Formats: sequence, C-alpha cells, structure tokens
Amino acid sequence: NKLAWIYGQGEGVPRDRAKCTYWAKRSADMGDAEGIYNHGIHHVNGDFGSPDIDAANRLWLLAAQKDYPPAMANLGLSYFHGNGFPRDLGAALTWMRKCALPDEPKGMAMVAQFYQFGLGVPTDLVEALAWYLLARGRNPNADEGIALLSSKLTPLQQAQAKSRADELRRQVVPL
Repeated sequence: NKLAWIYGQGEGVPRDRAKCTYWAKRSADMGDAEGIYNHGIHHVNGDFGSPDIDAANRLWLLAAQKDYPPAMANLGLSYFHGNGFPRDLGAALTWMRKCALPDEPKGMAMVAQFYQFGLGVPTDLVEALAWYLLARGRNPNADEGIALLSSKLTPLQQAQAKSRADELRRQVVPL
C-alpha cells in the first residue's frame, strides 16, 4: 500500500498511475484494510475502465469489516447519496456512527450533521453539538458547528451537550 501511495503521489519516483493501481490491488489481495479501501477508490475513479461504484462498495464493505473507518464513511456516503445502494439514511447513519466511534473526527462531524439537519432522525441540536464537541479541534466542520449551535442553544442545553459528549467519549475506542 505504501508503494501505491509513493507512485500515486510521485514521492521520489515519477508519478505512475498504473503502478499505483497495481500496488493498491496487490495490497488489497493481501488483505490489507487500507489497500482494500484504496482499491475501491481506484474502481470509483475508473482506473480499471469505467467507474464501478458497486465494486467499490463491495471492497469498502470488506475494509469496513476490518475496522477501517474511511471505508465505513464511504459506505455511509454511498447509502446517503444512493450510490450503488437504494438511498437509506438509517443505514448511512449506522455506518457514520461506526466510522465515528473508533475516534474518527470526520465521522463524528458527519453524525452531528444528521442530527443538526434531521437527516433520517428527528432534529436534535443538543445531540448534534455533542458529536461536534467530540471532534473539536480535529475537524473544521466540527469547529464551525460548535460555534453555530452554541449560539442557538441555551446554557442548559449546552451543558447537556457537553455531558452527552462526555458520555459518547467513553464509547470511543481508538484503533
């Protein structure tokens, strides 16, 4: 997977998309979660011909089953947008939560947005603020969300969100 990245970025070698794709596939074939995820990205980009979101989703599911948060986030986005799956906000939120709980700030901010905007769940600004607080300082969307929601919530609601964030923080398990 490191070789795929080196060729993809041109890090010390000429940038070579074919070698990048080759090494990403080799990494995936060896069962490396990041390699499997990246192989899915190559399918979306059409590096094997036409873009293939179904192949990418299958690969991301394999990587997600190996606890790889970026794959979980991409599955969530696929369900959210209906890319390769019927649009399902419940499944999207489930994958985003799975992405968030291994201490992934991108997933935390995305879960917050589900509650902030009532996407498949009732709007809950306290819950949204709690998730943004988890990602504070590690995701620009989280910092913006905190500022916005703090201006809309009462001091009591802000305290409830902080308490909920503490509760959620105990559930977060770094990989």
